[in-house]
Amino acid sequence: PSIVFSANGNRMEAGGFQPVEAYDVIIANLAPDLKRHAAPEGPLDALAFYPGGLSTQEVTAIMTSGNNPPERQSTEKQLVSLLGENRIRRIAMGSDAIWLAA
Repeated sequence: PSIVFSANGNRMEAGGFQPVEAYDVIIANLAPDLKRHAAPEGPLDALAFYPGGLSTQEVTAIMTSGNNPPERQSTEKQLVSLLGENRIRRIAMGSDAIWLAA
């Protein structure tokens, strides 16, 4: 699969599966004025932006700062802790889950 980005009459394509850093470069070149938001402090902050819910890996990716390696195990522990406090909800999905703000 390929993904095409376009902005201000310019177009760039990322052919095949690419690491997130490749998309970063394309977006930075197409729209250099875009503001990059800091990674959220915790899963609850990440879920607040996505009312439809996120998978564990999506929460992990959003919480990863810059191009640092994702820490899925840490994210999952935080999610389970928030679930125990009834601050989020969990919907089982295959071998993972969709997490939603309560």
